[in-house]
Amino acid sequence: DLNDASLREICKQRGMYIRCPELNEVLHLSSRGITRIKALEKFTGLKTLYLDNNAILKVENLDSLEHLLSLYLSRNLITKIENLEALARLEVLDLSNNNIATLSGLPPLLSLKVLSVAKNKLKRKEDLQSIASCVCLLSVDLADNMISTVTALEPVFLLPLRQLRICGNPLKEGIDHCKDHILSHHGMRIANLNGLPV
Repeated sequence: DLNDASLREICKQRGMYIRCPELNEVLHLSSRGITRIKALEKFTGLKTLYLDNNAILKVENLDSLEHLLSLYLSRNLITKIENLEALARLEVLDLSNNNIATLSGLPPLLSLKVLSVAKNKLKRKEDLQSIASCVCLLSVDLADNMISTVTALEPVFLLPLRQLRICGNPLKEGIDHCKDHILSHHGMRIANLNGLPV
């Protein structure tokens, strides 16, 4: 698990700053069997944090990382979005491949441009409502969730999106109807839908 000693060893192995961890801008903690996010308080200068491919259950203990721009938490065991309020500068958030059923804990991150919540358990319009408070989002990945109606996507239509991925959802209306509906709401703002130019 994460502690001061294990983080010092990781920094040593990667040729990072050991005595002054606040000078490190990138920290790779992928695929290390981590179950809890902790002991990162001294890494105040981090801009990118990789915590993907672990066994993390809860987003926590990130308040000291105020300069963080990119946070990668894909392929964990997270069920709830929480404790992200201090990350006001965050531009990229990857929570794909988790067990998240609602975005209700997503705070209004006004710098957030890219959000991936693919391969989760999102289903209803209410599950997506909080996404509308992240008003600068340009790219959203909702692929491979449980979204079955185009009306469930309405909170997404409020965003200035350039890219949207919704493939792999059991959309009753079919992808072509959804594409027409999205384009009628977004006009020419969306340049890329499901990885293809529009």
